Amino acid sequence: MHRLRVVAALSVVAATAAACGSGPSTRDDAPPRPSAAAPTASDGSPAPAAGCGTVPTSSGPLAGAARLEVSLPGPAAAGSDLRVSATVVGREPTARLVTTAGGSALLVTDGDRVVARADGVGAGGAVPLRLTRGARRPAQLLPAAVPLVGCGGAGPLTPGRYAVVAVLGYRLDPLDSAVDGAPTTRDGGRTFVLVSQPV
Repeated sequence: MHRLRVVAALSVVAATAAACGSGPSTRDDAPPRPSAAAPTASDGSPAPAAGCGTVPTSSGPLAGAARLEVSLPGPAAAGSDLRVSATVVGREPTARLVTTAGGSALLVTDGDRVVARADGVGAGGAVPLRLTRGARRPAQLLPAAVPLVGCGGAGPLTPGRYAVVAVLGYRLDPLDSAVDGAPTTRDGGRTFVLVSQPV
């Protein structure tokens, strides 16, 4: 699913049409297009963009107890900062206390490839988050925006369709950890991620 439309920084219609190699168009349902600086492997197939990493999978108890929702303001210019709003929604009747911590990020994807990203605060950041069914809480440690610039100094993304994925790192309250039987990290904590659906 590709809902983010990246447009050229100057002339939206003309520049987008030129990138497609077709006549002018104002359609909003254009198919996804690969990013301009997509690297290739030795066999000519697309290779992951340098330094972007991969899209993780939700882990830990919140994978089934909460969901991470993302909203976007609309089309954005290539090379600009896209502001993103993210909310954590509780899904279980029993209250759960977690601490959002380092490991959060906003990812821009083109198909299965991560082409741009913004990382959140370091491991020192921590914000308590209490969740119950239907409760909506802001994902405070996520970056407020992601630059629409390719990883590894690739330059502004090519106009086209992309998706945005939010990744929220969290740690469990010690009592919840004991109940859930979650694995213990080296420092005695339980660290996981909650990942949004692409939008």
